[in-house]
Amino acid sequence: IGLDYSNKSNICECIGECFAQRIDNSEIALKLTHRHELCKDLIFWAYANIDQPISLEKTIEALHTTNASLSQGCKEILGISPMEAIRHIRLEHIHFILSNRDVRLNNGFTSIEQVRENFGFKTRGNFSALYKKYFNETPRETLLKSNK
Repeated sequence: IGLDYSNKSNICECIGECFAQRIDNSEIALKLTHRHELCKDLIFWAYANIDQPISLEKTIEALHTTNASLSQGCKEILGISPMEAIRHIRLEHIHFILSNRDVRLNNGFTSIEQVRENFGFKTRGNFSALYKKYFNETPRETLLKSNK
């Protein structure tokens, strides 16, 4: 289940901006480190594996790195852990699907449960709480708005 080209292009552009070299107030250029590159690789890997079962161990193995390097890079760049970053990406994807009736139907999703399970959220309560915290509405509210 993929995003259309324009959405994917916008997402890639935003990710690129996150990793652009910047100058802080003291005018010292920040240097991208290997950890920052790992963080960028994580984002692209997470999109490429959006509906695959994941674990931190699988992620580290796929990116050929260590937990410490990946975690430190994500904390420095994103301010969150690698698994939180993946969770956010998946929540954004779910929101896109729940917000777009045609996308849901074209991919054979007929319920929130199917979407939730497809993207690796095992428990309904945990998923619903995360979704509401992230989007300030329940998955059902998003779905109902898209059906109008």
